[in-house]
Amino acid sequence: ELPTFRKIRMFENLIVAIPFCIYLAYEQQWISILILLLASLLFIFFNSQKEVHKTIPSPFHKYPFEFTTGFRNYIIAYILYLLLSIIAVNVHNPNLCLFTLALCNLTCFAFYGSLENEFFVWINNRTSENFIFNKIKIGTYYLILIAAPFIFIILIAFPSQWTSVLILQSLSIIYLWLIITAKYSSYPKEMGFPQALLIGLSFLMPPLLVFSLPQFYFKSKNKLKEILL
Repeated sequence: ELPTFRKIRMFENLIVAIPFCIYLAYEQQWISILILLLASLLFIFFNSQKEVHKTIPSPFHKYPFEFTTGFRNYIIAYILYLLLSIIAVNVHNPNLCLFTLALCNLTCFAFYGSLENEFFVWINNRTSENFIFNKIKIGTYYLILIAAPFIFIILIAFPSQWTSVLILQSLSIIYLWLIITAKYSSYPKEMGFPQALLIGLSFLMPPLLVFSLPQFYFKSKNKLKEILL
């Protein structure tokens, strides 16, 4: 009988894989579904925390903490995304490749769900404006870095999709700025319902970014002034 923690890992991996399986079923890619499910089950024997810490070099160690901890927590999902992207190339489905790129970016947004302790903000010898722009600069660089394999796969396999990749990645970067500024708009408290609602509406209606992004920026700047210079 499987240990409890492996049952939990299997449940988590299947939750990640099921949306892909539904899409592949719609495309009638039955062999791809089988490969994806087998991969999900095999990954329950891979200890991501131990392996990532000791044997897999992380490109996100220089500027913690969002991408450092986020990448380690979601590495199984990241591998599944890459696997699905390769499957999409094999079945000549560029839309599925773009979908995995979008999922990769959305997962990176989740890295900003945790708030750091006030001390780790306070020790930054920066103004509030500089702190926010530094966070945006680092986040943008890391988002491009983590999405690079997916972008490379799409451009090599489906070069005609370069405009779609450019639009998708550019929009993802702007949404990352929105997430970062929204995170600190009520700091050191968690985001409330109004902020979450505005973020959701901005995702559904991108033109709202013209309003929501400056609003979150000025709110976060004022909040951080209470802690920083």
